Amino acid sequence: MPEYSEFSEFSYGYALVDNLARSGGWGGFAAAPRFISLSQEGSVGGGFDVALDFVAWPFFLQFKIPQIMRRRSAGMPTGFHTPYFRMHLRTERVNSSGMTQHEQLMELERVNPLSAFYVAPRFHTTDELDQHYLTHRVHDESEWFSLGGFDSSTPLTREPHRIAYDFAPDKCVVQSTPAPFNLRRPFKEVASMLGARLKDLYPTEPELWLYNLENTISSITSDRSRISNVDTKGPIIGPAFDQGSRKPTRRFLSDGEKNEFHFRLQNLAKSVRIRMDAELILAMPASAEFPPHSPPL
Repeated sequence: MPEYSEFSEFSYGYALVDNLARSGGWGGFAAAPRFISLSQEGSVGGGFDVALDFVAWPFFLQFKIPQIMRRRSAGMPTGFHTPYFRMHLRTERVNSSGMTQHEQLMELERVNPLSAFYVAPRFHTTDELDQHYLTHRVHDESEWFSLGGFDSSTPLTREPHRIAYDFAPDKCVVQSTPAPFNLRRPFKEVASMLGARLKDLYPTEPELWLYNLENTISSITSDRSRISNVDTKGPIIGPAFDQGSRKPTRRFLSDGEKNEFHFRLQNLAKSVRIRMDAELILAMPASAEFPPHSPPL
């Protein structure tokens, strides 16, 4: 029989995101990656100034609490050793969008590659969670599974599917297919890839960036039979800000505009949590400048 972790998905997710927000100087991000749905102005990873030449990369995490498999069985993947981990994917239940949660995350990844991840621990006891949390290493002691690792040309059926992974970095398979899963990443590699993605982005007007993100999420989470004229094939971040034709006289939004931006972004993150059971996080450049009256958090 499988063994279950001693901690809940909520406890694990909170610890991981809090560690992300408090770990500075990694992967080219700002000192605090922005955890949107639980953030408040002035908190760690919370409020931030919004420049008119806005640069940010939205990525989405769904936390997984795996089973610990301690006995050899007929279903044990070839080459694995006990104990190993096994996590279930949400590929069965179709929600109001007409899609499963896995299909929704796959759509996010299709629209913007390197934006959707399953994240699962390499540990299972409360003592380990506490130790990693206090040393700010929960995200480092976790496995990051990019949804780009699934073959979009042969989508998973709406039946039970699981990913099994060993402590060895090369041991990872989709059991139900069965097939190797090749985009299991350590956090350091994910951070490096996201940092490189940030460097490729052009600044965008924050209103346009948020409008495109809202439309993308709406098109994925809404009843698809009611959607018309929605293009989800373009990038979430929208076109580059044309500084040649529109030169702003100020760099940052007013307090009212900033508050409106944060309010809409937090509502969007709550919608993502409710409809997709995922967390929206923003990666922002480490070189972002802030006005003298509002230092970075």
